Amino acid sequence: MNMKSFCSRLALLSAIFFACTFSAFGQTTERNLDGWHIGIIGEGNVAQKISVTPHSTSYVPFKAVPMLGWKVGAEFSYHFAKYFGVSCGISYGTVGQWKVIREYNSVPWGHRASFVQLPIHFEFHSQLGQSNFWFYSSAGINLAFNPFYRRAGAVMGIDNYNDKVSAQFTSQTNPPVFVNAVLNAGFYYRLPYNDLLRFGFVANFSFSSQYVGSYTVYGLNPDSGTLNYKHNYLGFQVGYIHCFKKKSSTK
Repeated sequence: MNMKSFCSRLALLSAIFFACTFSAFGQTTERNLDGWHIGIIGEGNVAQKISVTPHSTSYVPFKAVPMLGWKVGAEFSYHFAKYFGVSCGISYGTVGQWKVIREYNSVPWGHRASFVQLPIHFEFHSQLGQSNFWFYSSAGINLAFNPFYRRAGAVMGIDNYNDKVSAQFTSQTNPPVFVNAVLNAGFYYRLPYNDLLRFGFVANFSFSSQYVGSYTVYGLNPDSGTLNYKHNYLGFQVGYIHCFKKKSSTK
């Protein structure tokens, strides 16, 4: 799936969700989301392409392409004062990835690294009219690390492509521990039995390069260069949230 196809599908999902949102106005009385919650989340994302810098300006051996990533996990949250919430969680998923295509070969090749992650968010949410929908937005950080770290864990892929190309990425920190900024926005939908479904977009921003690397090309057109990766991505997240507090109407 290329970037254009992925964005088109996200736009279609958004249009359907907005249509459902506005058709649901006036169905229920006003309520809030206050209380303790626990949930499970799943996420798919498209990461920024790696930066390829050849040492020779006369020959560019690679075309970098976007790569799909993922994340699954659990979340614990407390919502208060009608409009606010704080959450923390634990998840597992992509923290680094690279994919390139040789100029004479359409088959992409690359590697992905997946770590344990600890997201911490502060959230604002507001009910849409008197419907079962709430708009939410949140900001926070995501701490990613490898609990089973060995020194080789700092390397994201060592590859030899048909004995003509070798490439290696190495983490900028050893052991690799990454802290990224995260923004979220989307909607909650209150189910009849009081639990919530959550749909939203997520944007992840790296404070610095998480992996740097180098490559070497052998054969008729020998060359070498550097590789640089920041884990910046856009994604779509879905969650099922269990609410421990029973729903109640406000005066």
